[in-house]
Amino acid sequence: MLFPNYIKKNHIFLFIIVEILLMWFGFILLAKFCFVGFAVALYLFRLGEVSGQDGPLVSDGSNGLYSPASGKIIDISDKGTERSILFQIPWHLSYAIRAPIMSDVEDVQMYRRGSDIFRFAKIDDFYRESDLRSVVVKFIIGHHGLHSVSDAPVDSDHDRVTLKLIKCIFGLFPDVWIRQGDFCHRCAVIGLIPFGGTVSLSLPIKYEIIIKVGDMVIAGTTQIAKIPSTKSEFSSNENSG
Repeated sequence: MLFPNYIKKNHIFLFIIVEILLMWFGFILLAKFCFVGFAVALYLFRLGEVSGQDGPLVSDGSNGLYSPASGKIIDISDKGTERSILFQIPWHLSYAIRAPIMSDVEDVQMYRRGSDIFRFAKIDDFYRESDLRSVVVKFIIGHHGLHSVSDAPVDSDHDRVTLKLIKCIFGLFPDVWIRQGDFCHRCAVIGLIPFGGTVSLSLPIKYEIIIKVGDMVIAGTTQIAKIPSTKSEFSSNENSG
């Protein structure tokens, strides 16, 4: 294929069979509509530009925190010891969700019950914790071999980064392919949010944010934050190993 996408080989095989049957029985116009629809699906469900497991290093040789989604930054807010970044993903950009940093997955929670939200809703509405349909992925930096939540260290030596995929009214429920205890390479595709939606990324307040509200970012390509030197040294050591 011209670019990697979420459409699997069996989907393509099924489409070819349907096209052959439609043309065989004389439904030429319907076959044309199916062809156009499938071409649109190939474009919409593309995974994006970066295909490798690791994204580029920043100019000073240390590892950065990269955008998990393609879209527009609509809010950056400080909430206690964390800083939250909201990404608005339009329907026509890549739906791929990428790991913002190389780390272990501490926990994955799916909240299928609740309400959907319009992607242009008020900013405060996206920070509701309990009643939004979403998927929440928690990453723990600097710790490996995690088998359960109880294995996660409670000390402050390990930073946490939380990724929340919020389903919008005109989108489908987010799909993630990672589970608790998995190790994620930075910028690797970990899921998708079909037809767009809103993504929230929470990171320690000590991380330096280098993007601003209104910026357009690309998943796995745009660096959004700089990590303190101790965390960068850990990531660099892991890469060299």
